[in-house]
Amino acid sequence: MAKKSPNKTAAIRDALESSTSGSPTEIAKQLNRQGIRVTSAYVSTIKAMEKKKAKSGASRRQPGRPSKTRGKTLGVGSAVHDLMQTSDLVLQAVDLVVKVGAKEAKQLVGMAEQMVTRIRGEE
Repeated sequence: MAKKSPNKTAAIRDALESSTSGSPTEIAKQLNRQGIRVTSAYVSTIKAMEKKKAKSGASRRQPGRPSKTRGKTLGVGSAVHDLMQTSDLVLQAVDLVVKVGAKEAKQLVGMAEQMVTRIRGEE
């Protein structure tokens, strides 16, 4: 039957709590003397994880100023959306030309442009 190895992480945590210096090198030496093979780098990693765990539970970072991109649509989704809107408008224009003919469609677009100009007060 295989020999059960001690839980290295638990041993490091215990050593961190009981150690006065808390130096990863000293803790690694202490545990190696006890027969638990660990490196100072591993002790350092466990120490950092414990510190991070304690920090995240105690006080969470409050959100600051929102980023400039919040609420904006960026990337491919935006381009696809714009293309779909444009294609809808083009299809409506084609439908108008089919219904009334090209010459009358131009006249209707001109009339619509004049109405918009008057509404905006640009004349």
